[in-house]
Amino acid sequence: MTKARNRWPRPRDGENPTGAPDGQAPSNVPPAGIGGSRGITPTGLDECLRACAVHSGKLVAGLDRRRTELAEKLRQLLAAQAMAQDPAPTPSASGATALIRRAAKGTAGPADALGAELLDALLAVGSKALECGYDDELRLALLISDTVLTLRRNSRAGWRLRARTLEALGDEAATIEAYERYLALTDDDGFGVAPKIAGMREGGRRQDELLRLLERQCPGAAAYSAGPATDVWAEGLALHARGSREEAGPRLVGALLAMERGGSPVQDIQAAVSQYLDLRIAANGGEAAELSELITLYAASAGTGCAGRSPIPPSAASTGSPWASSATR
Repeated sequence: MTKARNRWPRPRDGENPTGAPDGQAPSNVPPAGIGGSRGITPTGLDECLRACAVHSGKLVAGLDRRRTELAEKLRQLLAAQAMAQDPAPTPSASGATALIRRAAKGTAGPADALGAELLDALLAVGSKALECGYDDELRLALLISDTVLTLRRNSRAGWRLRARTLEALGDEAATIEAYERYLALTDDDGFGVAPKIAGMREGGRRQDELLRLLERQCPGAAAYSAGPATDVWAEGLALHARGSREEAGPRLVGALLAMERGGSPVQDIQAAVSQYLDLRIAANGGEAAELSELITLYAASAGTGCAGRSPIPPSAASTGSPWASSATR
């Protein structure tokens, strides 16, 4: 079995997340309103620019158009920062290498001075990183949103970037909260955020109905719902492959419940449900009539709101799930 990826950014060990002396939060850090793991990590501009400089150094010319475009946005950001701190640079160093060195050294002016030009350049990098969609770039986009909202708590663009990034990461509850903060700051919902929030809430409600139905249909799953989800899922798949379907069912459903309770990304839960339905349909010789209620709830939850919800109907031979066993790929 292949373990599902954890898309949530890991803490940046060894770094001062606040950008303030002695690790203290600056006075303009947003108040605790998005609590717990979904809260903003107070991040200084210097830290963010260093991370952007490091990321720029990692990007090399390749076939990925999105990363090539991100590299250009990073170059523009570092150039904007270099001009802000030193309008007349000495000719001793030039090109991208000089820009990276300047950003890595930190600013010469007031700490965390986020002007309009630098803000625009940061947001452009964040949007392009989000467009890339890879784990490293999603972490960079989230870091940028942390920085923007640390320094400008009422930035509409900052809240929208954060919401879109959290949506890509599959944290639906935090996504809704961030989109609501964005809506509270604007009178013009030109991006259709309100319908998106409604769709995400409806999708979450349908997913909850689906899992509660599975829980009722398979009461033995409770014994396996404490997890770890990937190990329980692997046991269920192995038993199903050996034909022990009565033993496999509670473990597979238990793993789904463990994923829900553990806060797994919505993408992973959807992929696992799809794989589970595939197995049930295949076990019935391709007949899905007795699963109609589950399939209806799955389609309703997968087809609304969050980017992580993919309205792909289950089939008897799906091989794209990150929760599928290696033998079925």
